[in-house]
Amino acid sequence: MSEELLKLVTQFYRDVVLPDMRDIVDSRIDPLREEMLQSFDGMYKRFDRLDSEVQSLKAGVKRLEERIAGLDGRVTDVERRLLAVEERLTSVEGRLMLVERGFTSVQAKLEEVALHDELVELKEQVAAVEQHLDEIQQSRS
Repeated sequence: MSEELLKLVTQFYRDVVLPDMRDIVDSRIDPLREEMLQSFDGMYKRFDRLDSEVQSLKAGVKRLEERIAGLDGRVTDVERRLLAVEERLTSVEGRLMLVERGFTSVQAKLEEVALHDELVELKEQVAAVEQHLDEIQQSRS
């Protein structure tokens, strides 16, 4: 009888209790599972959005890197040109100093010529005055 009772209890368990327990457990687990799946769906959507943003940021960074690389070349070119301009400016300054020295020399010579011309003019005026004096003395005599 004990074997028969065991079979009967096992069959009752399998046919009645187990399905009821499954229904009870499923009725409690299904909402939890559904809630978990919705949470995972929400997380996947956020991950997709974040992934899209990361891809956009990567593309933006790449564009910035390309622009910076282009600017590096331009800055190098500007620096090279600036050095050339500085060299030319140094050369022009040297030439300007020579011109200033020459100008000072020419100015001194012009002053000398101007003084010489004044001297000649003064001599002519003295000669004219002397001639005039001579004429005055001759007319009195």
